[in-house]
Amino acid sequence: MKKRIFAVVSLAVALALLMVGANCGSPDAGASIWTDKADYYPEEIVTISGAGFTPGPVVLTVTRPDGEIEQVLDVSADSSGSFTATYQLDGIMGTYIVNARDSAGQTAQTTFTDGSTGIDVGPQIGTLTYGTPGSVNYTVTVYGKGKGWTGLFTEGLPTGTNSSFDPSGLDEPWPATSTLTMSYDGTTPAGNYTFCVGESPSGKPPAHHKVCTTLKINGACTDYWHDADGDGYGGGSSECLTSPPTYQYATLGGDCDDSDEDTYPGAPEICDGKDNDCDGAMPIDENDSDGDGALDCEDGCPDDPDKTEPGICGCGESDDDTDDDGTVDCEDGCPDDPDKTEAGQCGCGVADTDSDGDGTPDCNDNCDDDPSKAEPGLCGCGVADTDSDSDGTPDCNDNCDDDPSKAEPGLCGCGVADTDSDSEGTRDCYER
Repeated sequence: MKKRIFAVVSLAVALALLMVGANCGSPDAGASIWTDKADYYPEEIVTISGAGFTPGPVVLTVTRPDGEIEQVLDVSADSSGSFTATYQLDGIMGTYIVNARDSAGQTAQTTFTDGSTGIDVGPQIGTLTYGTPGSVNYTVTVYGKGKGWTGLFTEGLPTGTNSSFDPSGLDEPWPATSTLTMSYDGTTPAGNYTFCVGESPSGKPPAHHKVCTTLKINGACTDYWHDADGDGYGGGSSECLTSPPTYQYATLGGDCDDSDEDTYPGAPEICDGKDNDCDGAMPIDENDSDGDGALDCEDGCPDDPDKTEPGICGCGESDDDTDDDGTVDCEDGCPDDPDKTEAGQCGCGVADTDSDGDGTPDCNDNCDDDPSKAEPGLCGCGVADTDSDSDGTPDCNDNCDDDPSKAEPGLCGCGVADTDSDSEGTRDCYER
């Protein structure tokens, strides 16, 4: 059973209410209730109206064909004594009894039926435009409890149209439905045209049941799309209207992102990770090849996840400065020596200091305090290896540094040869 706006009360309570009403006499002439129709299709909504009641709450009950009594809630007469309420049918066929009683004891009663047969036509599905052939559909429902096959037909069709049913006839189980297709050749002017749908065992008039509905033909129209971003192209589906809509619109569609004014059919591709021209393909350079969060088209190093610009060392190589000497490692000949950027003569980690200023760094200078020597030589650091008399013996070891013939004074002394001309064992210097 469908949800409804009424509560089910027990039969005993309802009968008690009716007895109270009965004690007040038959339904009052001053109060009356009625329904919007005398007979309804299954599952229709019944509208119940009342007048002549005392302003305030009204007890409104509906006795169904199966004997169950239901109360319609929240019914109250207005200052003029009138009320309107609704009751949802749920397919129980037969006669329904409606009773109403106000606070002054006035009562009223009416009846209606939920018929076992009938026909209903749903709203027009689709649109027709003057000058353009087309078709629309309707759903036809036949309620045919207790009857056999019935055929469907139309009456009063406007010129330029014809109808067909699928299926053309219906049989149990009821209710049963058929699709009515109305075809239009484009010649009938714009307007609303009434025609009727009937059913009978022969599928021809006269109808056992008939209902009329409307065929709407629009005037010549233009397709309009909602253009939320104002880029001249709309997204989603269009509306064919005979005059411009009140919303921001475009007469061109196909916008694949109507929230972005830079995205529409044929738009130039920009580096934003979107299909700007709506061709269904993302430009290859708008991918993030190295996964660093920067699109390739904005990434100066699209294959290096650690860099987006080449920097000093270029893509694929870090711009780190390990020794913090202001020179990046890729250009630092001594990346772990904060005092040097080139190995120099002494190598990384050793200063190229030249303490004595002789042009030889201390690391290679065995006499780093002697600006005249880098090696001790024969005389040692701090003493020149000068050979004043050019006799091959440096002055530091030459006791006759002014005598190129002697390094020691000998028997005759420096400057005098120790010659023994006659080989007699006595030097010439002593034989004079």
